[in-house]
Amino acid sequence: MPMPNFHVVHLKPFDEFDPATVRTEYGGLVFGVQMPEDVWVRYAFHKERKEELPFSVGFPADKYTLDEITAFMNEAGIPYIEIIPASNQEALRGVRLLSVRISKVGTQDRFAKMRGGGRGRKLAFSGLARTSEPVVGFDGVLEYDDITTLRINSLTLPLDYAHNFDVVVGRVTSIRKRGGNLYIRGEVISARPGDQADEIIDSLLAGRPHQLSIFAVADGKSVVREITEPDGIHETPCRVYENYILRGVAICTYGADGNAKVVPKNLVEEGVGGDMSSTQPDLDPTARMLSESEQAKSRQPEEAPTVDQPPAEEPTVDQPDVMAEIATLKEQLRSLDERLAAVEEKQAAFTAQLEGIVATLNQVVEQLNATSAEVEAVREETKRAHLPSFTPADVSKSKSARERTLEYFKSVVQKWWN
Repeated sequence: MPMPNFHVVHLKPFDEFDPATVRTEYGGLVFGVQMPEDVWVRYAFHKERKEELPFSVGFPADKYTLDEITAFMNEAGIPYIEIIPASNQEALRGVRLLSVRISKVGTQDRFAKMRGGGRGRKLAFSGLARTSEPVVGFDGVLEYDDITTLRINSLTLPLDYAHNFDVVVGRVTSIRKRGGNLYIRGEVISARPGDQADEIIDSLLAGRPHQLSIFAVADGKSVVREITEPDGIHETPCRVYENYILRGVAICTYGADGNAKVVPKNLVEEGVGGDMSSTQPDLDPTARMLSESEQAKSRQPEEAPTVDQPPAEEPTVDQPDVMAEIATLKEQLRSLDERLAAVEEKQAAFTAQLEGIVATLNQVVEQLNATSAEVEAVREETKRAHLPSFTPADVSKSKSARERTLEYFKSVVQKWWN
């Protein structure tokens, strides 16, 4: 059912969950992906998997368009059933007003070309932005960032160069938390040849290492804990930053966290007319090397289209549907998890049956022992009731050899005396 003021993304059928366990959390995790603070996530206990899972996500309609939500879900690799638009007219009007915002990289490239740019290039990447290891602060004290409490306030965050806020070279598309580490995916976007993003793309494709670094700010919820005594978790003395807001990520040569890294993915190049010139999923640096004449020709200024003239439509190019394959793999993993849970349930039931059988056998043995005792008691009573009280001579106790010898000599003497 549509909701006012919120676009709702249904992740799983609600009949698979226990309604009595529903809870709502703003800025929660959806299959490892961190949601912004103004986006709510509803969780409940799954009946079959026996664990708490998210089943729906709500995006405020006055801030996010349906296209932005769809792009975010696809780029983050989150499988979903459907997206239900907000029901009230005011929210829908806000969606129509916000639909003019520049939300796609292709549109941004075309606007850059109108300003006199050349080809546009976009390099997708993934990387490790922050680990659970400490870094050395400005005063020499070790500093920890509590990744589990780190918050974000937007679906996409800026990617700048070396924490220079005036040099934005791309964007962050998804954020994941796992094992105390912060993993991100993003794009380095070049608007024209020779700009900072273009140089970073060339450097990454040439195999030069780069690192990521995060930029976080504090608000009323943020806390800085000073730890001086050993606690078994941190190297002391140290500072721990909790509940900070992630505002952006920087790509640079040396990050504050020495374990951070960047892994380039596929490259997309676009010409002035919007034609896709090359796609490099295997990241072969030699595939885009140009001769000196071609480089000189590419540096020559080209006539930019007038603002009144609409840009040419970009033809669609068949590319491997990586997101669909990822979704398929996730579904297979979920199926395996469900089968494993079913096997564990059967094993638990079988163990319970064995325990019941053992208890029953113990009861039967106790009953048999009690019955045997009663039978023995009856036998003793029967013997005492029917057997005579005397002991026959032939069953008397046997005598020793000495006694038999004395009796023999006694009988001989008695016969001689008589």
